[in-house]
Amino acid sequence: MNKIVGFLISKEKRNLDVDFFEVGFTYEVICHLDFYIHLWGIGDLKKCNISNAFSLSFPLTDSLMDRNLLIELRDESIVINNDWLGSIPLFYNCEEIVISTIPQLCKTNSKLNFKEVINFCEIGFSILGNTIIENVKFLQFNSCLRLSKSTIDVSRNYDLALNELAKDEFEDEEKAIELIENYLNSGISKFESELIIPLSGGFDSRLILSSIEKSKRSQISCFTYGVNKDQNNSFEVVFASEICRKLGIKWSQIQFGDIYNWIQKWYNIFGFSTHLHGMYQIDFYHKIFNTKPEWNPILISGIVGDLWAGSIDYSESINVDFKKLTYSHNLCLDSKIFHKNKFKDDVFFEIPENAYGDHMLNDRLKVLYTVRTKMILLSYLTTLPEYFGVPAISPFLNYKIAKSMLMIKPERRRNRQWQRDYFQTKDLYLENSNLSFSRINTIGVDLVKGHSFVELNSNLLGIYFKHRMVENINQKLLNPSFFDIFLAKSEKIPIWRRILKIIGVGNPIKKALINYTILKPIEIQLNAES
Repeated sequence: MNKIVGFLISKEKRNLDVDFFEVGFTYEVICHLDFYIHLWGIGDLKKCNISNAFSLSFPLTDSLMDRNLLIELRDESIVINNDWLGSIPLFYNCEEIVISTIPQLCKTNSKLNFKEVINFCEIGFSILGNTIIENVKFLQFNSCLRLSKSTIDVSRNYDLALNELAKDEFEDEEKAIELIENYLNSGISKFESELIIPLSGGFDSRLILSSIEKSKRSQISCFTYGVNKDQNNSFEVVFASEICRKLGIKWSQIQFGDIYNWIQKWYNIFGFSTHLHGMYQIDFYHKIFNTKPEWNPILISGIVGDLWAGSIDYSESINVDFKKLTYSHNLCLDSKIFHKNKFKDDVFFEIPENAYGDHMLNDRLKVLYTVRTKMILLSYLTTLPEYFGVPAISPFLNYKIAKSMLMIKPERRRNRQWQRDYFQTKDLYLENSNLSFSRINTIGVDLVKGHSFVELNSNLLGIYFKHRMVENINQKLLNPSFFDIFLAKSEKIPIWRRILKIIGVGNPIKKALINYTILKPIEIQLNAES
């Protein structure tokens, strides 16, 4: 198998080591127009060329209506086109003329963009093509970047999705299911590899599993982790094991260790583009892929399937709210931490009037905007396995499939009723079963105990944030009080959780953890700037 995982284009040749998990990456360097194009990935990277362009797709295609980036070497320019969702984030620095899939490789100076720091703290990831570093941008969805000897120019391509999804038309849900089945089975048939499916027990991975032909199910290995302290009793574990039992598919449970040991590895890949988010996924994949070092598998992801299917409902009557559209689950910095005297009131979280374009015309386009805006974060679900040397595919990054799901009648999409009915026909609807499980998700907080967090530098962060409150974050993570621990444990008890919600008291350790994951990337950049 051959797959370009990432690349760097720069004026100078660099000695790169981006094989962060030591899986044996291949490196290629190509010189064109006085630029060095550094490629890294799996197998023979020169074979990842189609229609005179290097492609980051898998399986190999020149289509931009699926997960892809195309790098075309022309006589007087290098042209890069991304896909309809921007599902492989790309960063660039117009001043230094550097382009890369790893944001830190574009950073030569570390001067922070004050406004974008605020946006980052409010949302938890980079938005609208900007990062917290002044000169580093990212390529938004459906765009074209042209690199000449001295300039980078960016433009938008024709947006087929925006035009087709705005039409007042509907499609049968059977078509969506058929497209998913054909996509998976035709893609799998090109390889004899084992298939890895991270199975949460939810609708997306359940739909993927049920769509694969019975004759191919012997190739599948499913893995699941629990999201609370008693991982064996977690909804994900209980449902996944039952689904695999019904379908006769190999299944294993992964027990988390100290997920926060992976913070530096996360930052190596995603840097200042997002808060510290997916360390649990790194621990998950590390344990999976170390079980069989000789594996040569493909991973199938259910990324964003829930959004297309109808998990959120944007009513036409709801006013436009950027934070709602980003679907950020309130993973934002506590606003009390800001030095108010350092900020003018009108600076806080400004969104340009033209930010939405035509995405507000109907509810389908609002969902599209959510996926496109959040993809810079969500892309870790397909990026991380590839840094472990395992190519990833997902039916839900394919335009035809996403379109067919969005065009199901609203009353059938609401609460994902079309999928509920489908699973009942397959004897896979477990929601009404007598299985015993817990839906409480506390794994992030549960694993805080025992980890020695590197303290936030309150003196450095004190430029923008209140020194005392930064120290308070350190205290709650490293040495929580009895009352902090009591509140954290109370959240797991339904009646206490309801009482605390009514009186407006939250889990202080959980909030400190969220604040830490947002402030740490900013601190790293402030340290570099100083």
